[in-house]
Amino acid sequence: MAVIYNTVTVASTATLIIPSNPGRRMFVIYNNGSNIVYIGPDANVTTSNGIPILQQSSFTQNGSRMWMGAWYGITVSSTSDTRYMDYNE
Repeated sequence: MAVIYNTVTVASTATLIIPSNPGRRMFVIYNNGSNIVYIGPDANVTTSNGIPILQQSSFTQNGSRMWMGAWYGITVSSTSDTRYMDYNE
């Protein structure tokens, strides 16, 4: 199993966190910053419709119904250091 990982600075405009990956088996998004990061499956994510990841918390998905597409994030203001690990076949 291969692992792709990276750090992304999520801002107050929709920011790509993880690109789409048809070979994805599991992923983790970790909010290492001091602001809440709201995530969603496209660039239309907002702080009103996104899934919140609190500071020093993570969001994980795996299994047969996992989203293989991209994940975006946004903050209310400022930026947040966000990290991900994307596990592949």
